[in-house]
Amino acid sequence: VEERVVFLLFHQGRVALRRRPAKGLLAGLWEYPHVPGTLTEAEAARQLQMWGVNPTKWTKKLSARHIFTHVRWEMTGYVVEVNGLGPGDWLWAEAQQRERLAIPSAFEKFTAELKEGE
Repeated sequence: VEERVVFLLFHQGRVALRRRPAKGLLAGLWEYPHVPGTLTEAEAARQLQMWGVNPTKWTKKLSARHIFTHVRWEMTGYVVEVNGLGPGDWLWAEAQQRERLAIPSAFEKFTAELKEGE
């Protein structure tokens, strides 16, 4: 079992994505920024600031589970509006662009949340 905190970050109508490493689980696919473990909202805000984004509005807290053949991800998600662009490898994608990117089904609940808000 692996715990993760997933961030759905909005900036000017776009959502932050980053590409997974070329090797390993879900290699080369796109994902929402996340970190291992669990974080309170205050700890999550510090993580965002470490990435160079500042939370301006906390919208929702989510939870999701995804089971791979050999590991289970227990995910807590924060939906947050932010200022700043974060790390240089992040892509700020509009809805049409996201639809063309390969985002793993492990993040299905988070992707569905985005579609619900559009």
